Amino acid sequence: MELRLERMNSYPNAISIKQPNRRVTVVDDPRGDGFFIQFKVATDNLSPRASHTALRNKVVVTELCLTEDGAKALFYALGERLEANKNKEV
Repeated sequence: MELRLERMNSYPNAISIKQPNRRVTVVDDPRGDGFFIQFKVATDNLSPRASHTALRNKVVVTELCLTEDGAKALFYALGERLEANKNKEV
């Protein structure tokens, strides 16, 4: 899996991957329950890229539209954060 990136910054609680005209950031949830994921993209197309729907007031569905490069960056960033958190526990 080839990941095209301009820059990657690692922080104690996050990782940010910069790609051409976009950035993927994964931050640890302070409560320890998981991660916050942020996507930034420089574009003239301002159409929504995510939807959030509640079904029967019980089930929440969140859908994201990602490019292949964005998905690869997210996959890599989550792997890095999982590994960093695993190393903290040891």
